[in-house]
Amino acid sequence: MALDNAGAEASFDFKNDPANYGNYDDKKTKALNLGVYIADLGYATNFEFGPDIVKYIKAVDDLMNELNISGAMDETMRDRLNAHISSGQKDSLSSLTSEPFYKAYEYLENNDRGSTLRMVVAGGWIEGLYLLTNMAETYSADSPIIQEVANQALSVEAVMGFMNEKADDPDVEDTMMDLADIE
Repeated sequence: MALDNAGAEASFDFKNDPANYGNYDDKKTKALNLGVYIADLGYATNFEFGPDIVKYIKAVDDLMNELNISGAMDETMRDRLNAHISSGQKDSLSSLTSEPFYKAYEYLENNDRGSTLRMVVAGGWIEGLYLLTNMAETYSADSPIIQEVANQALSVEAVMGFMNEKADDPDVEDTMMDLADIE
């Protein structure tokens, strides 16, 4: 669902400030917040917060480097993103901002770093739910945003199933316990 077509009010007041990326000092919080920043990057792109997109690209890039996720955001990718930001081509920009996530996913999966991958996915899902709930100003059963929040019941099951594959990792297990409360 395109949130801008659902009557969602765009606000950048409740996102994780990209300047915070340096506050995460362990693998778990870095991976979770990489997912958060990727979700925020998608949100910034969807609602055309141009200057913020650049800040989120940098935060994503920096956290990927700190997590040793090589090749997901290279100089060519940064140049393409900056060119598209300048041009205002929203559709191609949305596609481009998804690319670092898919490259990171592939890299982590292919390099036996499935636990980190699961933390990134969980962080992105949590932030997506947070963004949705903050866009709903009032409750109305027929609101597309409220309906999308309700649809997250299925998504959390999928996320939990994905995470369960690496539940022997203490960070994954701890995050699953947190997600169980949401579930």
